[in-house]
Amino acid sequence: MDALSTTSPFATLDAIHGALATQVYEVLTNSAQPNEDWRRLVIQNETLKLRLESQGIQDPTELSNIPWDEAVLFFTCTLILSKDGTPLQLGDQKTRERFGRFPHQGGSTMEYIIANICPSEHKNRSKEEDEIYDELASLLEKLAHRCTDSFVGHEHFTHGSGGLHISGFLNESEVQSLRLHLASRVWTVSKDEPLDGGLADAIRHLNSILKAAERRGAGIILRYHS
Repeated sequence: MDALSTTSPFATLDAIHGALATQVYEVLTNSAQPNEDWRRLVIQNETLKLRLESQGIQDPTELSNIPWDEAVLFFTCTLILSKDGTPLQLGDQKTRERFGRFPHQGGSTMEYIIANICPSEHKNRSKEEDEIYDELASLLEKLAHRCTDSFVGHEHFTHGSGGLHISGFLNESEVQSLRLHLASRVWTVSKDEPLDGGLADAIRHLNSILKAAERRGAGIILRYHS
């Protein structure tokens, strides 16, 4: 697939068909009858069937006929492509590069956000604010780790062929929820943040891409590559 050979920053947020991604993910990770559930999914989704056929799969309804690992299958099925067959770009190039090369140990914008965001503290904090913060933290974890060993119990998504490393994803509604929660006052910066203004910068880059995905009606997938 052409999209797999595209060079881009170390960490990339690509646009995906988020609802479909959720369905494919459930079949690949949680289904008790993956072959039957896969057949049903493909039969009900003509666009998915046509994409797999365009990649040389003769009978896409049979999961055993698809020779790819989980990472390549998930990426191929869900990615939104531009007219030239490359991943649809979200946000401007400067934002993508800054998100992909965060200036801190490990270079991961998402890991920096998770490590340095915390609940805001004030006297009148409500239960609703606690619930919103918990959902915010959950969405950040899903984007950063939903396809990793800590969520699925294996490394098939993070050790795909061709060096494909899928770390996590959000569907369309989750993209919107994360953007709204980041715009709320339920969170603040950790007192131990190592970079002055680093969290604000990281969230600004992420928010820019979330807004671009929301405008496109897209979910997002986080992948790492060298």
